[in-house]
Amino acid sequence: MDAAAYGLIRQNNGEFKFYVSRYKYAGRYPEFPDSYCRQQAELFLAVLEGRLADRGHLGGGHGGMVDAAIFPFVRQFAAVDENGFQRLPYSAVKRWLTA
Repeated sequence: MDAAAYGLIRQNNGEFKFYVSRYKYAGRYPEFPDSYCRQQAELFLAVLEGRLADRGHLGGGHGGMVDAAIFPFVRQFAAVDENGFQRLPYSAVKRWLTA
């Protein structure tokens, strides 16, 4: 696994998880508007979109540890508002989730 993959895992385990939790459980965190948390989490989705644009998996041509580490949290984000997620412009991320 390359340094960029480790960086993705660190970003996932840091800011992305922080904002996904507050987006998913908005009622528990009234100090964080859910729309703000969604927008902040989407910053990471944009990074993933760029990484997935020319490959099928985050670690390259085959699924691996980086995919396994990040997938559950992206799935949780998508499940908060499935219709809203489908309207987002992250087609490579959507393909990756489906695969």
